[in-house]
Amino acid sequence: MLLYYQEQKLSLLRKAHLGVSYETQCENLTKEMKRMAIPHLTVRVGRKGIAKQHFEYVAREGKASGKKDLVMCWSKNMPDWAKDNPKLFFEMADLYERNNGSTYREIEIALPRELDIWSQLELADRFAEQELGTKYAYVVAVHNPKAQDGGTNPHAHIMFSERVLDGIDRNPEQFFKRYNPKAPEKGGARKEWLVEGSQKDRKEQLKALRLRWQECCNQFLKEHDVDTEIDMRSYKDQGLPLIPTYHLLPSKRGSEEHVALLEFAKAQRELLQTQVDIAVIEEQIEENRNQKHQDFER
Repeated sequence: MLLYYQEQKLSLLRKAHLGVSYETQCENLTKEMKRMAIPHLTVRVGRKGIAKQHFEYVAREGKASGKKDLVMCWSKNMPDWAKDNPKLFFEMADLYERNNGSTYREIEIALPRELDIWSQLELADRFAEQELGTKYAYVVAVHNPKAQDGGTNPHAHIMFSERVLDGIDRNPEQFFKRYNPKAPEKGGARKEWLVEGSQKDRKEQLKALRLRWQECCNQFLKEHDVDTEIDMRSYKDQGLPLIPTYHLLPSKRGSEEHVALLEFAKAQRELLQTQVDIAVIEEQIEENRNQKHQDFER
């Protein structure tokens, strides 16, 4: 994994004393950076009135049916009244959820390009089951559009309800009612996913979620003998002198903003390479100084 830059530099200097040149170690570090798969995980919340629309987007139905990047879409744990119709589930959420309530949560993850499409599907399914199990009704949709760099951008949308499946048989209207802790069978299903605690608590929960995705993904890559991994830490935590990027809406692709972002990403890579190059030069200068000092003493 990527390490703090300064810590890595000290590590390379130590290894140089073991017979491996500093330049070689820097080259290896650069290769290691290039070996990293793309790390990405975001969590979104959906307000009342947009759940059905968003389901159609991720499932590439309705207005999104013209997009040809859907690999596969499947659902799990739907109530009996929406067993084979997940769209109905989210449509009922729009209809019966409280006006100020959320109708769904969504986890979006980038899937490693280094995996074949079937392995990507398996990884997305494994992570969804790990996080949601049989406790929540959810949909997984895997897309594989073209990326900004000309390659592919495989990713998964995991769209789910925060309401816990507690075994009580409820019709759609009751399912999305307010939970009744004294008489659960009379109220709606309880909401539970990342809804308790302060804002600081939620940030910690999201940080833990990203780390669980990192562990899940890297373990899967290892099982499939793929020589790459992801690091979900921020650039700051990794000690890298980079600025986080952001994602463009599809409508912005090809725009001036898109071109500017591509140039920015290129500059980021060049900056990282420059940091390594500077470290090599600094070490060479230090070696020359030491050599001159030794020659003078002789």
